[in-house]
Amino acid sequence: MSVESQPQNPIRRFLFRRLRRVGLVGMLCLVVFILVLSGRDPEKIGDNFQIALPLLGLGCAIADGGGVQYFGRYLLLEVFIKTPKNTLGDAPINLRPNGSDQGFPSGHTAVATFGASALAQSCLRESRTAQAVAVIAAGFTGASRISAEKHNIWQVLAGAVLGWLMTVLPLSAYDRGFRAIWDGIGRGLRRIAGLLGPGSAAVMAGALLLGDASSAKAEMSLDLYTGWQTAPHSRVEGDDPAGVGPFNFLAGWEGRPTAMPPHYGLRGIYWRNERFGWFADFNHTK
Repeated sequence: MSVESQPQNPIRRFLFRRLRRVGLVGMLCLVVFILVLSGRDPEKIGDNFQIALPLLGLGCAIADGGGVQYFGRYLLLEVFIKTPKNTLGDAPINLRPNGSDQGFPSGHTAVATFGASALAQSCLRESRTAQAVAVIAAGFTGASRISAEKHNIWQVLAGAVLGWLMTVLPLSAYDRGFRAIWDGIGRGLRRIAGLLGPGSAAVMAGALLLGDASSAKAEMSLDLYTGWQTAPHSRVEGDDPAGVGPFNFLAGWEGRPTAMPPHYGLRGIYWRNERFGWFADFNHTK
């Protein structure tokens, strides 16, 4: 995926420089964090890498001014993952080692490789060691799918190649087309915002922050957050005449927000002025 040598927006330029400086340390901290919280379970570690790597790639792409391109290519990647899974049926190449279908290609490996490749070309491009850590994390994701008998080696290799190609292929026509659609959605939302007023528009805004700032006065904020599940327990009542008869019990909810993968979110706000801004919010809710 082509990237600029330096983001033009001053806020993004500052963010991008900071991300570059902590590249190796950040990657090592990420690996240690996932290893500790995954309980040394290879499948869980792989599950968490396939979430963390593309999420970090998105953050770097936003800071680098390429958020729209990254998001567009990620959507295209999902199309190339889901299409063969759902069209190959019971073909041998689509069968998983555990006997189920929809195995070609490995989606976990494709998404993790996509994130790692994007990171290697953006925030980590000045550190070969940090790039190696990202690539090893993606490789471990693929290996964990084989170990868990969710995919065979050919399905994993196909996923890795697909994720890598989605970052390096010169898809300029697609990138321009997706950007045009994105900008068109943005113009439509701005028209609606003008009709409904800032208070209503903020609720329906959408992910316009991924693009470059269109106003010299605009500012951008980027937040990473987590949370705690607070859903109350539920009372269950009923009658089963053919079985246990009348029943009344309390069903407890266990959100486990710190268990991997944790509840997390990445939010960016593109401020048009001090009172109004467009936002994008990507979150994983437990």
